Amino acid sequence: QDLVLFIPFRISLTSLAIALTMRVKALVALSLAGTASAGDPYHVDVTNGNFTISEVTMHTPATNDKWQERAVAVLTMTGKSEKIVDAGTLQYQVYEHGVPNFIASGSFSYFHCDNHGCDPTQPMALNLTDPFNANSDFTINWQFQMPYSDPSADLHNYQVVVWGTDQDHVPYDFSATV
Repeated sequence: QDLVLFIPFRISLTSLAIALTMRVKALVALSLAGTASAGDPYHVDVTNGNFTISEVTMHTPATNDKWQERAVAVLTMTGKSEKIVDAGTLQYQVYEHGVPNFIASGSFSYFHCDNHGCDPTQPMALNLTDPFNANSDFTINWQFQMPYSDPSADLHNYQVVVWGTDQDHVPYDFSATV
């Protein structure tokens, strides 16, 4: 299932074709209302897998929602899981328009893990309302620092590609491009 969200904040982002292989169930287009006139706009494309993402928000609190080099961005995604998740990882890559490769990347564990496994009741990136229910509501919350602009970039516009994988690795739980 694909979910396309158009969120009216002002930001200078362009659409890059970033393909992630996913099991696609359906296509849904949704427009969310609301504005934050002080912030930059952004566009979100979501492909659902084991998770159904219903809302995505992105903020840069220290820069009044302006995307700038070195600004800390906070992304929050809410939705519903379609399976019991025992472990997993959220991964991301940051792209800049005109630069052929990603310019920053990182990952976050879904839950606290140790040598005995992961504990879904101790959330890190993924907070499940009912960790032992296959149809639990969830919130994914994570942050990253915007990288320095690449001098060779033609527009200095960014895209963040984020995806999640659980203990089974395939299919992805979700993928999103902001």
